[in-house]
Amino acid sequence: DYFAEIEWFDRHLVEMLAELDRRGLRENTLVIVTADNGMPFPRAKANCYDAGVHVPLAMAWAAHTQPVSQPVSPRSREGRTSDRIVGFVDLTATILAAAEVVNPTLPASQVLGPRESRPVGTSLLPLIDADPATVPNGEGIAFASRERHSSSRYENGTYPQRAIRFGDHLLIVNDRPERWPAGDPTKFEMVDGERVLGPPHGGYHDIDAGPSLTELIDRRDEFPDLFTAAVGKRPARELFNVASDPNCLQNLLASSSPEVEATLETLLSRLREERTATGDPRAIEEVDGDIWESYPRFSRIRQFPQPPETLPE
Repeated sequence: DYFAEIEWFDRHLVEMLAELDRRGLRENTLVIVTADNGMPFPRAKANCYDAGVHVPLAMAWAAHTQPVSQPVSPRSREGRTSDRIVGFVDLTATILAAAEVVNPTLPASQVLGPRESRPVGTSLLPLIDADPATVPNGEGIAFASRERHSSSRYENGTYPQRAIRFGDHLLIVNDRPERWPAGDPTKFEMVDGERVLGPPHGGYHDIDAGPSLTELIDRRDEFPDLFTAAVGKRPARELFNVASDPNCLQNLLASSSPEVEATLETLLSRLREERTATGDPRAIEEVDGDIWESYPRFSRIRQFPQPPETLPE
């Protein structure tokens, strides 16, 4: 099913590009192709692991792209590739630069927190608009976050995460590690007009329903480590080397070393700066971080048992 969706998308993309050609607009149209999140499988979509936030990105602007004499890779006949880390926030800066909008500002009423009233991000046009020999490459930096994905917890609670990717390392901060990252395991169901507690492992609604989740639950005794990795509670901080551990299964903080501690402190410091600069309510003492919990959901709200840690003593 997933491959069929990709083929369906590719077919429509071909038709869109053909329509641009038919109208004579292809040369001066900036085409950006990407996706909104990772795959709808356990530990991917609705997670800040690499499988959840690392998505495809391809751009083309025929009138501005310098030709490449030699293919960059067997899959790239005319283009080039870059391993520079970029984020979706850079797409805004890219489009503004393409439209030659210089130093745009936002009304004060649209600015949250202490940050300056200016857009953020860095234009990616140099990646496609320069001589191939001078294309900027290198590490770059990107941030990601998550609050509520679905109605998956008691009283519609969120699972707040903040993440930073820099170089080969990915740091994830889980602000509410006492909560279930994939959603509460058990929910209430209506049976013959009465509310009853459903079966164990009948929850986890932050993972899209499908054969992958069903198989994981049904065979949890055979593969307990994979099952726990997908739905089990997580520590407050997780640090991964994505180059050597692309599936983000080996938390480097499980064992301490001077190198790991130095990497952790560097990424934590940069993440704190970004959270403060962008007015993250969970990072500003004067603001109630739980405001994220209060936003209404305009579709069905599932009912879950009250977690033991929230019960009065």
